[in-house]
Amino acid sequence: MANPFYVEFTGDDRIKFESKTAGNKIKGLRIKYQTSIKTAKVNYSIVGVEPFFEYEWVTVVKYDNLKGEAIKDLMRPTPVAFSPHGLHIKESWGMLDNSAFLEKVISDIKTWVELRIKYDPKLYSIDPEKKVMGDKNLERTQLLVRYLFSENPNATLEMNKIYPNQSMIAVPRPEEDDWLLEQNSVAANRIEKRAHMGDPDIITLGQIRVLTYQKAMVENI
Repeated sequence: MANPFYVEFTGDDRIKFESKTAGNKIKGLRIKYQTSIKTAKVNYSIVGVEPFFEYEWVTVVKYDNLKGEAIKDLMRPTPVAFSPHGLHIKESWGMLDNSAFLEKVISDIKTWVELRIKYDPKLYSIDPEKKVMGDKNLERTQLLVRYLFSENPNATLEMNKIYPNQSMIAVPRPEEDDWLLEQNSVAANRIEKRAHMGDPDIITLGQIRVLTYQKAMVENI
């Protein structure tokens, strides 16, 4: 599998992308919608950063077409005594090429609030502004990954520059949506993110502005 990367669409929700390649061609994709849960663990160890609570990323739903057939795999946590891996509710989407699969996955993740509820009803509470932020960011996320996974030679070059576990947010230009840009800046500059990944920078991939970091966060899931 090629190096994974993440696209966040709220400060607590992201999509993980992994691709199987052969001869510079993408043969299949594995995509996960993940949400973060605040833990009781406080990090005191990073010099120059005040103590902060750590977060754990959990996978809500997984999608893949690595064997040709496109599968949606909705997770449901269960007590460890029953199953340490939780319940899996699988749905077949039939045979989809990478382009069609990617579009269907992003379309499905646009129901992210409902997916969270199906995963765990305790996750149902979403602030109205956060819902708007997530929905708007997913529109730009779709444009970004549509470009990155295209056959455009420039996209292939830019994809190859993405470092393992790089985290990104597709952001608007200031003249497009000041409110969304501010919300994304607040999310990207949260103390636990800066502590693990440093200060965020703006780069451009294709025509898409992206807020990203210089190093990867230690992955939990």
